[in-house]
Amino acid sequence: MRKRYASFTSWPQEPLPSVDDLVKAGFFYSGKKTIVTCFYCNGSLQNWGQKDNPMIEHARWFPQCAYARQLCGDELYRRIQESKRVARERTEANQTNTFFLSDISENSNKTTSANRDTPDSQQLLITDEAALSRLVAARLDLPISQDLLSKNFKLSIIKRCYEDQLRLKNNDFVSDYDLFLACTILQKQIQYIDGKKENIIIPSVHMKKMRELIEKEAKEGSEMDSLTNELGTLNSPASSIKTNTVRNIEKEIKDKQKLQSNIEN
Repeated sequence: MRKRYASFTSWPQEPLPSVDDLVKAGFFYSGKKTIVTCFYCNGSLQNWGQKDNPMIEHARWFPQCAYARQLCGDELYRRIQESKRVARERTEANQTNTFFLSDISENSNKTTSANRDTPDSQQLLITDEAALSRLVAARLDLPISQDLLSKNFKLSIIKRCYEDQLRLKNNDFVSDYDLFLACTILQKQIQYIDGKKENIIIPSVHMKKMRELIEKEAKEGSEMDSLTNELGTLNSPASSIKTNTVRNIEKEIKDKQKLQSNIEN
């Protein structure tokens, strides 16, 4: 919070919301005009009126921001979103180009170019690695992060999970349990690999090897079945009869050869 206060040293001396209210609402000053940015969701607002409530405007324009929602509390947050929904329906019904109105604040803020096209976007705006690092740092101060640290999860594990989630999904974890699960899986993966390259499992390669093994076992099983069938045939009654017949013929031939030899002698 001290850093957020420090960013307002060049805040315009005009009839604007107080620096205290802006900082408490999660904003730091960008240094340009009246543009402020949330340290948690990276959403930006400008064109402030003196009577604007930073906390309410924050929740109104960036409903996906968990920090703004926590500040407002469930009931006020619900009223803000309901007011915005009613205003939207009224605007659409009148078929005007008027932007969203608010029953809570007399003056409406305009979003900066950062979110001008999607003021209700459910995704966080992450423009570069610096913004990502700032958002991750903000989340590492959350109670859930401190709780995971107390449960012997490494800071690097928690940080990596936040980075991957924000970079790939542009959004926070749906619940604290999802974060806990992600940290558990990543930590177990690292423990299993243990710095050995051969322990790294690449799904596509692993699945190919499994298919080849299954096909090999199936082939060997088929060959074994054929051999068993052949052995079964040899041991069958018909096979025994055939074998006995062959033996009788051989014996008869030998007897004739012996008789012929005696006659000649």
